[in-house]
Amino acid sequence: MAIKPDYDAGTVSVAANGTVVTGTGTLWAIATIGPGDTFKVKNLDAVIASVDSNTQITLIEPWTGGALTDSAYRIRFQSDGSRFTAVYAQMREFFSGGSVAALQALTGAADKLIYFTGAGTMALADFGANARSVLANAKAWLASFAGLTMAADQLPYGTGANTMALTPITAQARSFLAATSVTDQQWALGISEFIRTLLDDPNASAAQTTLGISAFAKTLLDDANAAAAFATLGGSSGPGWVRLPGGLLVQWGTTLQTTTAGGGVAVALPTAYSSASSYSIIMQQWRNGSFTLVPQIYEQGFPTASAFYFLVKQTHLQNEAYANSTVQVSWVTVGT
Repeated sequence: MAIKPDYDAGTVSVAANGTVVTGTGTLWAIATIGPGDTFKVKNLDAVIASVDSNTQITLIEPWTGGALTDSAYRIRFQSDGSRFTAVYAQMREFFSGGSVAALQALTGAADKLIYFTGAGTMALADFGANARSVLANAKAWLASFAGLTMAADQLPYGTGANTMALTPITAQARSFLAATSVTDQQWALGISEFIRTLLDDPNASAAQTTLGISAFAKTLLDDANAAAAFATLGGSSGPGWVRLPGGLLVQWGTTLQTTTAGGGVAVALPTAYSSASSYSIIMQQWRNGSFTLVPQIYEQGFPTASAFYFLVKQTHLQNEAYANSTVQVSWVTVGT
């Protein structure tokens, strides 16, 4: 095989210990000078790493021959056989590497995709029609994305099939999206620590405790209706009586009875007071025809904690007893 003659057109300049050689009147790129060729000045040689232009080459190692200015030189071409051998060695090294060997070890099949499982190891994954359709549609989607004119504080979003637009995304929104935990997201929204504690409560009872609601008030809030709340407050009631939360007992009723020969009527209270002297009695005065009947409390032995007795008098007969007659008296008692 014929050997090309050395190339020596023009002159060269290079700094001491420099790697960049500058040519004057040179045509190195046109002359097909390439990496591996030898740059020679007098008895010194250097291997060319790259040909950068017609007037510049780069050496593999720094030039040890001192600075040159417009100096004569020679470039000796590497033989074609040597170049082929080098390329062949590189290819053989590449194809004998782990990745290629791992690829050769695979048995291809329909609807499979090759992927790396580690350094120098590969495997096959399913790659069905749906996945291929996604990749086919990605081209249109990317074209839609490429058509956007990006600007500060803008976020791309889909507006339809393969169409996109921009929407503002503020620093506040970015702060929220950057949050790595629920707590950080709440901070980003400006939620106070107290409210965050309230939001973290697992149930209404825990939330009421956080709000400072006492156990008694929580019980009151849990009551299903007014009657239950009244009981929680300490109240109670029954037919004809009610005991208020403070302990005050109010009783009422209407008695329809026939008086005794002495005009007496006995009334049994729906529930007992603490004592005979702990309550007061109010009764209705009424008219019977043309005269007025007056009920009067009878005190001898009455009232008791659970009953009282009264006499019915006729005012038109100088308070004579209203004997053996039917009377209806409405009454109220108040006490403890």
